[in-house]
Amino acid sequence: MSAATSAGSAPSVPLVLARPSPANIPPLKSLTTQQVLDGLSAATFTTEQLVQAHLNQIARFDSELHAVLQINPNALNIARELDAELAGLDGPARKKKMRPLHGVPLLVKDNVATAEPALEATAGSLALLGAKPARQNLAVTRLRDAGCVLLGTTNCSEWANFRSRPSDSGWSARGGQTYGAYHAKQDPSGSSSGSAVAVDMGYCVLAVGTETSGSIISPATQNNIVGLKPTTGLVSRDAVVPISPQQDTLGPMTRTLADAALMLDVMMGRDEHDPKTAEIPEARLQSPLHPRLTAVEEEASLSLRIGIPRDALQGIKSAILEAFETRVVAPLRAREGVTIVDCTMPGLLRFKTLSLVEKTNYMAGEFHDALPAYLAALTANPQHIDGVKALCAFIKSTPEEEYGENEETDEKRDDSAGDTTEEEAENIVEEAVHDIGPPRRNIERLEQTQAVTRDSAAFAAAKTNAAYFAGAGGVQGALDGIKGGPDRPHGFNTHEPVDILLLPTNASAVNYFAACEGHPQVTLPLGYRDSPKVKRNDTGRLVATGPNVPYGVSAIARKYDEASLMRVCSVIEKQTRTREHAEERRLAHLRG
Repeated sequence: MSAATSAGSAPSVPLVLARPSPANIPPLKSLTTQQVLDGLSAATFTTEQLVQAHLNQIARFDSELHAVLQINPNALNIARELDAELAGLDGPARKKKMRPLHGVPLLVKDNVATAEPALEATAGSLALLGAKPARQNLAVTRLRDAGCVLLGTTNCSEWANFRSRPSDSGWSARGGQTYGAYHAKQDPSGSSSGSAVAVDMGYCVLAVGTETSGSIISPATQNNIVGLKPTTGLVSRDAVVPISPQQDTLGPMTRTLADAALMLDVMMGRDEHDPKTAEIPEARLQSPLHPRLTAVEEEASLSLRIGIPRDALQGIKSAILEAFETRVVAPLRAREGVTIVDCTMPGLLRFKTLSLVEKTNYMAGEFHDALPAYLAALTANPQHIDGVKALCAFIKSTPEEEYGENEETDEKRDDSAGDTTEEEAENIVEEAVHDIGPPRRNIERLEQTQAVTRDSAAFAAAKTNAAYFAGAGGVQGALDGIKGGPDRPHGFNTHEPVDILLLPTNASAVNYFAACEGHPQVTLPLGYRDSPKVKRNDTGRLVATGPNVPYGVSAIARKYDEASLMRVCSVIEKQTRTREHAEERRLAHLRG
C-alpha cells in the first residue's frame, strides 16, 4: 500500500482472493486458538492455508470496515516456515513439536513496533511515517516466538484519541474511518478500533490492543469481543507510541476468554527496557492464567465476593441494566460460594463536576514528556518531529491530516447526537454534510498538551484526582470496603472487602477510574441493543448506539489479580454465550 493515503478515505489493502479457503477450516468469525492447534496437530489444514483464509477474509469484507491498515507481505512466508517445522511429523511427535501458539493469525495495533520492515508504527499519523523504533516490542516478540503469524497492523484513533476534540473514534489520517459491523456507520469506539473490528470479523484469531483510558475495554464491548486490560506494567510498553507511562498498557483482544488468557500468559513478563515491569511480583510471573480456567470448571464453589458499585449504574439504559441483573448477577447470586455486595464510589460526585479538559490533564502532562522521550529514541525520524509543538505544526501544514476547526454548528451537533429514529438521524447527517462539506479535524487535545506540564498546577490537581478515583474514592475503596485506609470517606463502603467489582461496561466513569492506576479489567459481550433509537457521536458522523449495536459486562480486580477476573468471567461467559448470536445481528452483507 502507499505510504500515505487520502485522508478520510480508507487505504486499499493490496489483497485478492488468491485461492479458495479450505472447507475444513472452522468458521473464521468463531475460530479459537485451540481449534487452530487441533487442526494443525491433526494436519486437517496447514498454517499457509489458514493464513490465506484470513487474508481472503480481509479482502472480502474490509473495503467497507477499514480495520486493517497494513498487510505483512511476509505473512505467507512465515506460515510456510511454520509448516516446514512440522513436515514429516504426525501424531504425538507433531504435537510435541508445535509451539504454544503455532500458526495462530495475529494483528497488531498501529502504535506498536514490530520487526517487519514493511510495517509502520505511526499511531495513525502521517507525522511518524518512516519513523523507526530501535526494536520490536517485547510482547510482540513473545507472541511471534510462540508461533503467531503476524498478518499486519490495524487502524486506530489517531494519536490514541489524543488529537482532536470532538473526534471520531477509529479515524486516522493514515487509515481513514474504521466502522463496526452491526450498524451502518457504526462508531467502533477506540482507540484500538481496528483491532476490535478485526477480531469480531474473523480477520485474525488474536489482536494486540493498547489502552491509556478505555482504549481496549470500550472498543471491545462496542464490537462484541473480549478485551483484557492487564495490570499496568505486566506487559512491556517499550517500543509503543506513548501517552501516559502511568496508565499505558498493551492487552489481548480476542473472541473468547480462554484465548485472552493464553495470549496474556505469553505477552506478560519483565523487560529491561520498561522499568515498570520490574514491579511484577515473582508469584504473578509464576501463575499463568489459562490453567485457572480449567480449574474453575471443576470448582463446586466459587468462593468469591463480588461488589456492584450501584451509584455507577445511574444513567445506564434500563434494557442494559435488566440484562446485567438477569443474565449476570442473578445466576452468580445463585451459585454456591458467591456473595454479592452493593458498594459505592463517592469519587463519582467529584468526577461529574470536572470538565473534559480537567479529566484529561493528567494524561496530557504525561504525554508532554513521554512523546519527546519516545521520539528521541527513534533510529529514524524523517519528519523531524521532536515533541508536541513540532507535531502540531506538522499537522497544520499537511493537508492529508485534514487540519481545520470542526465546522458543524452547535445546533446540528446537538440534533444528531441525541436520540432519534434511524431515518431521522441519517437525514440530519446528510444535511450537515451537504452544508459544510468534508469533515475537518482539529488538534485541540494536542494543544492542551502543550499547555500542561508536570510542574503545572493543572497537572498536580489532575494527579490528585486520579489517585482519589483509583483509590479511596473509586476502585480500591470499593474493593477494600471497611478495611480501607485512613482516607476512606466516612460513611461509605462499610462492607467487608470484595474480590472483584462487576458492572455494565458502558459505566464509562468506572473504566476511567480503573485506568488511573492500572487496575486490571475484562469486558465480555453481554447483549445487543433492540431499541430503534439511534444516538450519534459528538461529531454527528457516527452511530454510537442503535439497533443491534453490542454492549458488554466488565469485571475489575486488584492489581496483578487477573486470576480473580478469570474465575468470575469464565462463569459469565458460559452463562451468557452472547457471541453465538453475533452473525444474525451483523449487517446482512457482512455475514458469512
